Amino acid sequence: MSKYKEAGKQTELKIVNAFWTLYKKMEIGKITIRNITAESGIHRATFYRHFQDIYAVLEFIEAKLLDELKNIYMETLKSDSDMTNYLRKIYELFRKDYEYLHVLVRNQRDLEFSNKYKKYLKDKIPMFIETEDKHAEIVIDMMITGIVEMIITWADEDILSFDEIVSILRGWSLEGFYPTLLNQYNVKTLIDPNNDNFFGSASK
Repeated sequence: MSKYKEAGKQTELKIVNAFWTLYKKMEIGKITIRNITAESGIHRATFYRHFQDIYAVLEFIEAKLLDELKNIYMETLKSDSDMTNYLRKIYELFRKDYEYLHVLVRNQRDLEFSNKYKKYLKDKIPMFIETEDKHAEIVIDMMITGIVEMIITWADEDILSFDEIVSILRGWSLEGFYPTLLNQYNVKTLIDPNNDNFFGSASK
């Protein structure tokens, strides 16, 4: 990369960092070009050489986040370890981009982008179940949505280890919600889940 291009990239980064510092503290509609130039130490004309307006800076950040997610793909799905390695890539990407994703996706500062990111992530989860049953498709879709929300929550809060996350997801997918909790954690049920009336009789 030439020195001119490198300098341009550095200036662009200054603008993005200045914008983000302000965006974390105020609504985007309240941010001005003057705020950004003061924060970054650049001239107004320099800003316009890189971005059309304030919203273009946010779009630049969001496009980069989506591109990084697009670039993660499953090469093969032949074993449990293939899925584990794939989920690790997604988890590590969220942790790398945590500062942005925590605000934009988890806290939904930009709800449209939050939904779009989750949709991209949902489409990234490989389907390992085939069915032509429409009702089953709805249930599978709900499960995948739940998995996406769990990955985002766990990656965002960084409380559980990745191995623990995989163990929970595996148990939840293969054994079910209750068995996973009972097998992996010190919990007890106040109602017997094996009781036919646990969720009420379907015939009522």
